[in-house]
Amino acid sequence: MTNCQFYKFHLMAVLTTLVLASCGAGIDSQRKQAIAKMQQSVISNPTNMNSVRELGILYYEDADFNKARALLFKVISQNPEDLRARSYLGLSYEALGKDSQAQKLYNASINSESPYKEWLVGRKEIIERKQARTFLRSRVEEIRTSNTELKKRSVVGYISWQKGQV
Repeated sequence: MTNCQFYKFHLMAVLTTLVLASCGAGIDSQRKQAIAKMQQSVISNPTNMNSVRELGILYYEDADFNKARALLFKVISQNPEDLRARSYLGLSYEALGKDSQAQKLYNASINSESPYKEWLVGRKEIIERKQARTFLRSRVEEIRTSNTELKKRSVVGYISWQKGQV
């Protein structure tokens, strides 16, 4: 898949999501019905990891990230090569604010040859950028609040500059 195809695919996915979001409550009702049906499927055959995975994905889409995480983790413990489950588990970790766990999961999956490889690399880079921004913001705030002498000199320098004394 070329980069152009990759971005076109994701643009279509975003547009589809926006159209579906405009449908409002109908989607929520359909998702709840799908969750109920999939729960029955998992209850009747708890060893069917495909059903467990799909239920976990439905929980993720319903923003029930803890349930999604638990089910998707179960799938991966049974089938570590299930990259779809790994991808949604990573997204669940991200939604729960557990970026380091998501990053470890993505890193472990990147070496595989699959259609998810580019996506996994992209998610890993998003987390790295988010971590870098968080680190830089904390450093800027730390410098801003801890260096009162620098603040005083900056204020005195600014006032001197305003008065033309520099």
